[in-house]
Amino acid sequence: MRANITILGGLPVEIEYQWERGDRSVGLSEGIADWEIIAIGHLPRVFKSRPDWLYRRIEATKGEEDRIISDLCDHHSSAQWARRSYRYG
Repeated sequence: MRANITILGGLPVEIEYQWERGDRSVGLSEGIADWEIIAIGHLPRVFKSRPDWLYRRIEATKGEEDRIISDLCDHHSSAQWARRSYRYG
């Protein structure tokens, strides 16, 4: 899935992420399995390799990765709700 969010206090990015379903029988909860920045600003990704400078800034900013994951979880929940509403609407 893909989501457009802002990071680091206002930088718009597009993130591609994988949602992993949980297995409660073994104690695994569902959530974000992996995520990657695929666009910075509103331009398509033009870099050939991962923007390490941006990931370093995210890691250096306390709580930023947790906020990104929270925003992606919110996006996933909204997307799931919209799909269900569309099907039954």
